[in-house]
Amino acid sequence: MKHVWILISTPTGDDPSPAIFSSRKKAEKAFWDQVKYDQRAGLKTETTADNQNLSCVSTFEKTGDQMVHDVKRVKVH
Repeated sequence: MKHVWILISTPTGDDPSPAIFSSRKKAEKAFWDQVKYDQRAGLKTETTADNQNLSCVSTFEKTGDQMVHDVKRVKVH
């Protein structure tokens, strides 16, 4: 059984747009690039991490709208 890493970025009210990576390292780089982009755009970011997942909630402070970025390890059959 093989594992892949999926990065899903979900703006409030939109369908998710997944990206699939063959390694955790590549998925983490894309995740942190997105977090840095949000920070440069002035969004407030809150991140959490464990062995299987990375998550970031980015908030537009003026409107309260949020963008959620999640990296998850999933099994591929």
